[in-house]
Amino acid sequence: MTNIGRYVVHMTDSVYEGLLYIPGRKRVATERVIGWFLSGAEPLLDFVGIMLEYLQRPDIAKQKSVRLCTQTLATLRATVGRLVLFRLSELDDLAADSKQIIGFLQKIMYWQTIILSPENNEGEFTRLICYLLYSRLIDDRYNIRLAAADVGVYPEPTIGISFANVQIDYADSPCPETHRDIGNTKSGKEC
Repeated sequence: MTNIGRYVVHMTDSVYEGLLYIPGRKRVATERVIGWFLSGAEPLLDFVGIMLEYLQRPDIAKQKSVRLCTQTLATLRATVGRLVLFRLSELDDLAADSKQIIGFLQKIMYWQTIILSPENNEGEFTRLICYLLYSRLIDDRYNIRLAAADVGVYPEPTIGISFANVQIDYADSPCPETHRDIGNTKSGKEC
């Protein structure tokens, strides 16, 4: 498990590393930084999420070999936080496609038990993730606001964050009859 932890750390660093290099031209400070593992944040998040989901199962977590790897598990949880932050900040651009943003917010909703796990000791990552999710709650696009509000609804109130009390005004929705279904309406038209 230690080797997997090292591999994941190296792959996460690969997502963050790298420069846009154009031969024969000096790098300008405003150029976008691109990692060596292009578009690797989401597949790596899925990989680490599946591992942590398995290792958090009660029957597996009791095993001595898993209990002795607490440092590796903490590293994997920190990696999840870094990947979520990277992808959320990458999609923070106003020109970002709303379908990509909603797709990633749905992925965050799927991995809530990993991201907001009680064993997660990375408070700074959690605060930053909450801030980026909040920025989605005040987005101009209705479907993104709705998807961001859905991410915060967590069945266990002891986890730490909840956007369950956030009120979304459906009156400014392009399709007021939509309410909870993103993109689906009673009339069948696409929002």
